[in-house]
Amino acid sequence: MEVVHARSNRQLCTLRGLSASSTVRDVKRALGLQRRRYQDVNRQELRLEPKGKGLNNEDTLQKLGVGNGAMLYFKVLSFRTTKGGAPCR
Repeated sequence: MEVVHARSNRQLCTLRGLSASSTVRDVKRALGLQRRRYQDVNRQELRLEPKGKGLNNEDTLQKLGVGNGAMLYFKVLSFRTTKGGAPCR
């Protein structure tokens, strides 16, 4: 499974060893292990299309119809801030 940036279409990484019963959260964890910069799974968003909606963490790859040669699109989510600039908790 190949993961590319949603905006630039540049390859981020290739993930191996995921089964059809793996969830989107499992994919995010595997991505975080390969790219330590994206280790926080709460700031990752995976999509089936570059401008599509983000995938639900509990969905399995089988349910989404994603196979071994599939491509997922990755986006980094920024921290949400309040009006004053302090981060939300």
